[in-house]
Parts: sequence; structure tokens; C-alpha cells
Amino acid sequence: MKVAVILSTYDQPQHLRRVLAGYLRQQRPPDELVIADDGSGPETAAVVDEFAALSPYPVSHYTHEHLGWRKNIIVNRAIAATNADYIIVSDGDCVPRADFVAMHVRNARPRRFLSGGDTRLSPEATASIEVSEILDGSLFTPARLRGLGLSFLKVAGKLCLSPRLGWIADLLNISFARWGGSNASTWREALLAVNGLDERFRSPGKDDVELGERLRNYGFAGRHIRHQAICLHLHHPKGYWLPDEIAQNLGHLATTRRTRRVRAPQGIAEAATPFSMRRVIPAR
Repeated sequence: MKVAVILSTYDQPQHLRRVLAGYLRQQRPPDELVIADDGSGPETAAVVDEFAALSPYPVSHYTHEHLGWRKNIIVNRAIAATNADYIIVSDGDCVPRADFVAMHVRNARPRRFLSGGDTRLSPEATASIEVSEILDGSLFTPARLRGLGLSFLKVAGKLCLSPRLGWIADLLNISFARWGGSNASTWREALLAVNGLDERFRSPGKDDVELGERLRNYGFAGRHIRHQAICLHLHHPKGYWLPDEIAQNLGHLATTRRTRRVRAPQGIAEAATPFSMRRVIPAR
């Protein structure tokens, strides 16, 4: 099974550098890593080049002109372009634990999508994280996590559980498993069948949940792996969106639930926006 990780990003090169360091020490490396870039400046391209020089697997960088929030468009281009069998999606501000990819692969099943979680860090904790501690694995030790201000319950009950205990904790989790853009995975054929993310969403909020609803309508079941596939969400300011944008997003989600729609009206198949691709390192 060929596995691709797709990371979305926009103008957070220092966050992206930390996150990519986490993908250099994966126990089960991805077969390809794709940066879906919503129009960042040259600093982001420099970080990608820096990572590609160290990466043992191919790295691609997809970008387009930044004309407001168009994350869904560039992520759809990345999904369409890869030939991986299985796709893990995350964000360029989510640092993965060393077994992150392995846990997604271990839990992959036919007609299933996986819903991971993320633990958000404070501005102070985010600023203190060094690339070196990600590379040597010390970031995810209990002492360091507690030093970041995370509670004992969060550290002992989630972030540092053994794979076996994490599996049990997720098995006992009866809450609704939603697709989340920071930590989720499924089969590429399913993402193509539902036409990817709905590109009519032009602000964040419920666009990832709406994709999960269409995967369910397609016949897929969601499963939690939030105690197994672990990442730390670096702090960044939240955008502020107009009430009409929020209302529009909620309307799209409500329509998908009401009509049990499977395919996005505007998605991968309707691609029209120009974009560029850099194959930073050739397949080995």
C-alpha cells in the first residue's frame, strides 16, 4: 500500500519547519509527502527545499496565487495529483509523533476513514519548541510535555499512552468520529468518488466535517484514533470571518446532511484554478 501525507500550509514557514522535522523520524515513513500551499511566499519554498534535501522519500510542493482562503482548492489538486493508495491529511502546524503515520496505516480498513485528534499548545509553549528536540524524539517525552504546560491527565491519558492502551481508549470512545483536516486519513479512491473537498467553502469552518458527511453517505464509517495518531498543534492566531461566511458554510453542511449528497458540487473534477507543482526530490 502506497501512502501519501498531504500537509496544508499558508505563510507559516517556522511552523512548517518544525512539522517537517517530525516527518523525518517516522517509524513508518510515508511513500510521498505533498505540501498543499495556499499561496505562501518564498520562505515556505525554502523550508520545503531544506526538508527535501534530507528526505528519504519524494516531496512535492503544490501552490497557487493567494486570493483569500482557498485551502480546499489546493488540497484537491494534491489529492488528484498523487498516485498513492491511501492519503493522510494534516496541517503544516501539527507536529506528528514518531508513530503517527504507522498508526494511520495500522488502522486502515476498507470503507473506513480515520479521525485523529490534535492537542493545541499555548503561544509560549509553541515558541519554546526546537527542531532538535523533534528530531531526537525528546519533545514527546512526559517530562517535556508537562514542561509545555500540558496537564498530567492529557499527557498520561492520551499523549503518552502505549499503542495497545491507545487502541483500547479509542475503542471505548463512543463519540461521533468526524473528518478533521488536521489529522485524518482514508483511501484515495473514496476521496475521488466524493469529489474531494467542496471548493465553494471560501473560509474555514465545517468544510472538513462536510467532507466526512459525504464519505459517510458514500458508505464509509468513521473511526477514532485520537489516542493513537498523536500530533501537537502549534499556536497561531485564528482568523475572524464574517457572519455571512459562517452562515454559508453551515448551509452547505446542512444541505449535505439533508440530501445525503455524496459528491461535492465544486471539487476535484471541476478543477479550473491554475496552480504550479514542484517535484522537489525525485523518487528513489
